[in-house]
Amino acid sequence: MPLSEESVIDHIRVQPEGELLVFSYSRIVRDGVEVARGPVEGRVILPGDDFEAEPNERVRDIARVVHTPAVVAAYQAATENTPPPLPTSEG
Repeated sequence: MPLSEESVIDHIRVQPEGELLVFSYSRIVRDGVEVARGPVEGRVILPGDDFEAEPNERVRDIARVVHTPAVVAAYQAATENTPPPLPTSEG
């Protein structure tokens, strides 16, 4: 009865400015049957981010299509005058 853990992409959302929201969860499988599942966690891939190290091929493929040079340039122009986020108690 070997156990294995795998990461599963729950869904990928493309935002209007080209941001990719990637939601995934971990699951534990025993003999091909899911026995436990972790919470869904999200991460963001912004236009201009290096996504080639992304482990999921589907996410890389979507980023290649969405993050065209025009989208990256527009995103950078729109965000260059945005103030940095406020520090949190964690940072």
